[in-house]
Amino acid sequence: MALADLAVAESVGGDIVTATLTIDRATAVLGGAGDVPFARFAVVLARARVQAADGRPQDAMATCQRLLMDKAALKAAPVEFRTSNYQLILALAGDLLRPPWESPVAMTRGNRAAASMVDDERTTYGRLSPERIPGLMDAADWYSLTAQISRGRAVLVEVIEVATDAYGARDARLAEPLLALGNTYLDEGKKPDEARQAFMRGLGLAYPADAESARYRASLHAALGDADVQFDAPGAGAAHYAAAWRELAGHPEWGPGGADAVFAAPVPLYLPVVPSPKVAVSNDLRGWVRPGPGPGTLSFIFTVRPDGRIDDLRLESWDGVAGAVPDRSTSAAQMGRARWRPRVAGGVPVAAEGQRQVVEWR
Repeated sequence: MALADLAVAESVGGDIVTATLTIDRATAVLGGAGDVPFARFAVVLARARVQAADGRPQDAMATCQRLLMDKAALKAAPVEFRTSNYQLILALAGDLLRPPWESPVAMTRGNRAAASMVDDERTTYGRLSPERIPGLMDAADWYSLTAQISRGRAVLVEVIEVATDAYGARDARLAEPLLALGNTYLDEGKKPDEARQAFMRGLGLAYPADAESARYRASLHAALGDADVQFDAPGAGAAHYAAAWRELAGHPEWGPGGADAVFAAPVPLYLPVVPSPKVAVSNDLRGWVRPGPGPGTLSFIFTVRPDGRIDDLRLESWDGVAGAVPDRSTSAAQMGRARWRPRVAGGVPVAAEGQRQVVEWR
């Protein structure tokens, strides 16, 4: 166990060679000690962490999967160790979904880890135990990363139920899951009333007077503005953005400069961009581009207005889209439906010129 911990510390410090030698020593010691399932679990998990730190997510994932098949070690390991393995799988799956790996099995493995972690901790701790909250939030983050909105929302509802039971209906620890819950409706583009209800409940919590609380209150006000922009009530959004700015500007650890910095750049809320020429054709969006193989990119330049809409939209460039020529008028019409959180300066939403959005065709 001590060698396994040492190996992880060495890998975190960047000394992968020494960490690998240390974990090999731990494995040798374990082999001479007979069958010790819990120790075996700890050593194999440490090896996976060293592999991950070495930039080898595929090897690390295979090691984590081997642990899941070791029933004796799983049974012997405390829930904290099992949760650590699930959390590592989620982190690795997120990496493996991206280039250059783009693993076809990463999504499945991540989903299994998230579901297993939630079930394992529910069984071990009890349904309403607050010890489940970190694991539930990790599962919700995974579903958010992979755009599995309904699954993520179900987990967040469970987080809110557990936290309310443990801490009370107005405890500030509810702010994070309430903000995330409301944002699932914005991500989905549906049910604005449910989104606003979650944000308003978050604003009604009993916050301490610290910088983190000011940040959460600002985020909730800004999210209400986002809902107005996205669901076509842009005039009302300005008041919420101003309130968000004031939350930060009025706190001594943030101040007006800090508030301006937080809201300095526009944030995309809704981008109606189809993912590829093939999808454009299959969904009868032939005017977007003429179909052809990728990969490639399209680059747009525009101004984000104070109400979150865009002006002065131009198709700036396209690169590598073999056989797929952008139709400028139709692509402009599509991008013109985008909605953004505007830049806020001095508490007032202002125009932001020269914004760029790059669309990747893969």
